[in-house]
Amino acid sequence: MSIEKIIRDIISRRDPSGYYILLVYNTIDAKSILAQYTSIIIEEYGGILVVKCKSRRIVEELVRKLSNRSALLTH
Repeated sequence: MSIEKIIRDIISRRDPSGYYILLVYNTIDAKSILAQYTSIIIEEYGGILVVKCKSRRIVEELVRKLSNRSALLTH
């Protein structure tokens, strides 16, 4: 699946609170990328991180960075 399609799919849906949701593998690499952003909420569930963000621009950046490192969980 292309990165553009993944971005469109994620941006097309929000949770009831208005956040975009990303599912990320819980790796050191992913955590180092996520640590660069202060405006996101990270919830840890075992081997998966649930990342919540209200900014469309930040979500696009995260998808690109995380997918390049194979840290983004896609279906």
